[in-house]
Amino acid sequence: HQPTRTLEPGLTLFSPSEVRVAILPVGPVPREVLNEYIDIISKYRHISLSATRSFYNEPPQKTPFPYMDWNNGYLHFRFMQMEEARKRSRVADLHRTRQVVAVLGVV
Repeated sequence: HQPTRTLEPGLTLFSPSEVRVAILPVGPVPREVLNEYIDIISKYRHISLSATRSFYNEPPQKTPFPYMDWNNGYLHFRFMQMEEARKRSRVADLHRTRQVVAVLGVV
């Protein structure tokens, strides 16, 4: 049996490309309702860049994304429940991709 060489369970080759988003209940939200919302939100884990719009309105030569191909790419999200989002990675300070960068509240 070979030793496992991962720092965290559940990491994949694509994990660094995922934007971590915590989904938290706001107030007394029943667990089954929260799970239902999480299922709905999780359908949007991968969003085509062509379905989005650049917020940057400066001329093309001034854009911070000069080589971004808005026709062939995806935004990848990892929606996390409170328990998973609270877990602190041992290397989160070194790897920003392992930090939660957004929070969605379910009322």
